[in-house]
Amino acid sequence: EWQGFGIRFNNASVGDIHYSVSRAVGVYADTKHLLWMRRHMMNIDHSWESVIENYMDVYYSL
Repeated sequence: EWQGFGIRFNNASVGDIHYSVSRAVGVYADTKHLLWMRRHMMNIDHSWESVIENYMDVYYSL
């Protein structure tokens, strides 16, 4: 089962970047996985309303 929000790397090292690019090429070659990832990302609520409470909690705690 696919999960996650994309492809990332932890360190800006040649090995990590190479591994991430290789994974990206693999996703691009797998049409079903690529379409799933696109739909998954487009269905996430990126609006300000989805995070405002967390920001307000931090603000009021200062």
